[in-house]
Amino acid sequence: MRFGKLDLFLYYYLFSIMHEFAHVIVSLILKVDIDEIVLLPFGVNAKYINLNSSIKELIISSAGPIASLLFAIIFKDKTFEYINICIAFFNLIPIYPMDGGRIIKALITIVLSIFYKNEKAKIKAQKICNGITKICLIIVMGISLLSFFYYQNYYMFVLALYIIYISKEEIKKERIFEIFNYLQKDE
Repeated sequence: MRFGKLDLFLYYYLFSIMHEFAHVIVSLILKVDIDEIVLLPFGVNAKYINLNSSIKELIISSAGPIASLLFAIIFKDKTFEYINICIAFFNLIPIYPMDGGRIIKALITIVLSIFYKNEKAKIKAQKICNGITKICLIIVMGISLLSFFYYQNYYMFVLALYIIYISKEEIKKERIFEIFNYLQKDE
């Protein structure tokens, strides 16, 4: 079967929604409240309330990529396989707040919790995750610039700019929560 660009985009978007619903279903099973589900130009994003457990964050963050890989197996069409494998691996890039970044942060927090109290482990894990995110953002931006100049692929460039934007916004929110939690302890 042959697909046009619009068809490919619609299937990509449909499978992105299914990927995100895997996160939502697992969060409901784990009794983690969902604040909102946001439709974005490049996919869908669920935001959670009171996700205080690193193990729950690890499980919820892993659910989407696992679901996408399962969809690649279930749907026998090569195009659907390709779309779902791309969604899974793209989401596993260790850039916070994407799934890969959240998985890395949760794993680092779990490991650091052995040595530090829970709150200090979370703060240190977020700092390490921010460093990993910055390195990966530089790599993604470099690849997107090469793709833009050599193949006139502006989609990858726009996607890289969007990832940088959401990453910076999420890191800003994390810093605000960190300051708020610090000020609350002093009271």
